[in-house]
Amino acid sequence: MEIFFYIISCIVLLVNLLPFFSNQHWFFRIWDFGKIQLLFLLLVLFIISFVIIDDISKRILQLVLVVFIFYNIKILLPYTKKINKKK
Repeated sequence: MEIFFYIISCIVLLVNLLPFFSNQHWFFRIWDFGKIQLLFLLLVLFIISFVIIDDISKRILQLVLVVFIFYNIKILLPYTKKINKKK
């Protein structure tokens, strides 16, 4: 189960890294369109990581997951509805 978790985590992190390359091939650009799904997967993996990871030296994976969670939130935030409190 732990190995499966690490494999899925590495795949999701790699998919989050691909749009940083300047290559215009579809394989690199397609991951820009699934930010909501990637954010959901990152959140699920982060929650599961508290059950799976017990060694303090492996907590770096949690840190990387949090960094990409905040990155995806930063990308998605401008597209959310803004609520004006002034009337």
